[in-house]
Amino acid sequence: MRWPYKPSRLVLILIGLCTVSCVDPERSNPFDSSVELLFLPKILEPSGGEQWFPGTQQTIRWLPATQVLDSLVTLQLICESDTTTLAQGFPNIGSFSWFVPHLSSSSCRIRIVGRVGAGKSSSFFRIKPLPVLKKLNIGAHEGRSPSALREKVLFVSRLHGNDNIWLLDRDDGSISRVTFNGLADTEPAWFKPLGSIFAYTALDSNVVKNIWITATEGIGAGSKRQITFLGGEAAAWQNTAEQSQLAIAYVRADPVNPFLKQVLAGRLNTPINALPLLGSPQFETLPIAVSDQSFSNENLIRTMTWSFIDGNNLFLYHSGTGENNYRLWKVEFPGQNFASAVNNSFPIPARLKPSQPKISPSGKWVAFSVKGDIWVSSISGISVTPLTFGENLDDSPDWASETEIVFSRRELEKSGHNKYRPRELWTIQVSDPP
Repeated sequence: MRWPYKPSRLVLILIGLCTVSCVDPERSNPFDSSVELLFLPKILEPSGGEQWFPGTQQTIRWLPATQVLDSLVTLQLICESDTTTLAQGFPNIGSFSWFVPHLSSSSCRIRIVGRVGAGKSSSFFRIKPLPVLKKLNIGAHEGRSPSALREKVLFVSRLHGNDNIWLLDRDDGSISRVTFNGLADTEPAWFKPLGSIFAYTALDSNVVKNIWITATEGIGAGSKRQITFLGGEAAAWQNTAEQSQLAIAYVRADPVNPFLKQVLAGRLNTPINALPLLGSPQFETLPIAVSDQSFSNENLIRTMTWSFIDGNNLFLYHSGTGENNYRLWKVEFPGQNFASAVNNSFPIPARLKPSQPKISPSGKWVAFSVKGDIWVSSISGISVTPLTFGENLDDSPDWASETEIVFSRRELEKSGHNKYRPRELWTIQVSDPP
């Protein structure tokens, strides 16, 4: 019988067959004629780049690979050359919660092992030392809505029966009252990086909120100016010394539909090099189209932050009518071209329900609140990392510097009755952001 193929052609065919079968998720048993499906789980989280701390609870998520018979799996933590078994004989249900062990490594992965086959997380994540936290001494005050600039921290306190703004100077430990509204002054915001003035939201006798500015030093210390007259709250400065004039953004009800909020921004005719003197309160209003009828259930624009780095503007703000609807948005435009502002969703996972974003002085990082904890991410919205965790309620982060965040905390009382103490001010040393 004549062989139908030349030897060289036969070799090519066998190589081609091997190329296909070697990547197919099946393995033939050499002892019988059965075929086994390889357990090749796809690990969804961690996906790579995470920064986790010892003692924190995390969740591993994977596609359960239900096409195989493996009902039980083994989960392993691999850091460099060390392997730690997290669970053995665990149901192949697609998620597993665990507490990060007390170790430090920059190259960790998760491995899930089945009866036949295994899978690793796609990229490395990191286990790093716990951040350093410290409580600030504000005496009998409660500390809400801090705005921090190096050693000076503005905060809201109700020490004398109504909300006003106070200043903690950490250089000498002094605390002084800087607003004296008989109703309420809230939401302080330092002009950074120069300081010397801050903006805030003032409630008047007609129960209308507007934006005011107060100087804190120089011959104009204590002087104040009202800069909005048709409503305004949640002010955010264009934090830069690169421009010739001050610019500020704020939130106001839409004049046509008061149930919608919109962001407006403008330049004050006050030269930055003249601070802390404040010029005329008149300024050019430049609307930024961020309100959208298609998001009518998320129209309540709340806290904002504005970064100006290398000639480019970046707003971040959060919106939502309730805790279940919170999400972060970003608005970007170059230079002073407000008309070209584009509004997009910021890629923090929606399941985190992020709020109260603040951009770091360098524009590289974002601190924000998540369900009673302080988190940080890169400016691109990836490498999301918690900085506080536990039973206390933490919120309202702000960057005092590139390596320090000030925030508000309500500590859980030790009585076990789920009661919380009044708000205090704390700091986190962030020497190694994501």
